[in-house]
Amino acid sequence: MPTLTIHPLMARIECHEAETLLDSLRRHGYRVPHACRNGVCHICTADWVAGEMPDKARYPSSLSRTNSQADQALVLLCQCIPKDDCEITMPDLKPAHFIEPVELTCRIESITAWSGSVFGVTLEAPAGKLPEFHAGQYVQLLIDGQEGAFFSLASAPGKRSFELHIQVVPGHESAEKILEALQANSTVRVRLPMGKAFLAEAPRGPVILAAAGTGFAQMKSLYEWLRASGYLGDIHLFWGVRKTAEFYALPTLSGWEDDPNLYCHTVSGDLSDNEWQGHHHELLRVIGMANLDWPTAQAFISGSPAMVYALSDELEKKGLGAAQIHSDVFEYAPR
Repeated sequence: MPTLTIHPLMARIECHEAETLLDSLRRHGYRVPHACRNGVCHICTADWVAGEMPDKARYPSSLSRTNSQADQALVLLCQCIPKDDCEITMPDLKPAHFIEPVELTCRIESITAWSGSVFGVTLEAPAGKLPEFHAGQYVQLLIDGQEGAFFSLASAPGKRSFELHIQVVPGHESAEKILEALQANSTVRVRLPMGKAFLAEAPRGPVILAAAGTGFAQMKSLYEWLRASGYLGDIHLFWGVRKTAEFYALPTLSGWEDDPNLYCHTVSGDLSDNEWQGHHHELLRVIGMANLDWPTAQAFISGSPAMVYALSDELEKKGLGAAQIHSDVFEYAPR
C-alpha cells in the first residue's frame, strides 16, 4: 500500500488500494475541507511535494491565477489515487482526530458526595449542542479566580450530559472554592475538549488503564467508550489510592463484573502521604506482574508526574514504545 507523508505534521499514513488521498486522510481522522468530492469545487487541495501525481488529480491550469510553478504543484485530494509513496504539504491541517475546543454554558445537573472527599458532578450541555470530545480528554471549568480548574471527563462521548470527579480535601482552598461555585450556581461555563491522551479508534492489542486517585475518571471514560465501540479485547485496569476509603467508585466497578475480558486490580497503601514511595510503588509492582502481551499493548496513565514517569519507564522495559504510552502529564509536565 502507498504511504502518504503529510508536511509539516510529519505524519505518515497508509492508503488503501484505489482510495483517494481525501478518503485516506479522513479514514485516519484528519478533518479535510471538502464539498463535492468529484473535482469540481476545488476545495480539497494540497501542495504536492514528492511522488508521481496522477494527471486527473492536477489542479486545473484554467483556474490558476498565475500559472506559476506553485500553482502547478497543487493537487485535488478527492481525485488523487496514488500508485506509489507520495508527500504533500497542508500547512493548516490539524493533527489526526483533532477537535477544536469550544466554550459552552452547561447546566449543573447534580452534585453527589462520594467517599474519599470526592464529589461526582454531572453537567448537561445546551440543547442542540452535543459536547464533542474523545474518550480520555478533559475539560476546564471557567470559574473566576480558578485558572487551574481542569478535570477529566468521566463519561464516554455521545451524550449531552457528562460526568466529572472532583476531590475536595479539607484545607485545599482551590478545590473548595470550585465546589462552592458549583453549589451556588445553576450553570457553569466550560471549555472542551482538551488533552492528547485519548482514544478515537479501537486498538488492536490489549489496553492498560492505570490511575491514582481521581485519575480513575479518565479510565472510566476510556473503558466505557471501548466497550460501546465494540472493542472486545482485554482491558487491564489498575487503580491505586492511599486508603481504601478513597475507592469512591466501587459501585461502578461492580457494574463491570460481568465483563469477561476486564481484569481489574485495586491497590491501597493505607498510608498518610501521597508519595511514590507509598501506594504508587505497590501499584507499579502489581502492574508489572500482569499477564499480557506487553509489546502490543496501549497504556493510559493518570496520576502525579512522579507516578506517571516511573510507570512509563517500567512499561518501556516491558517492550512498549513511546507511542504506546499516553498521559496528559507528558504535555503539562515534560521532563
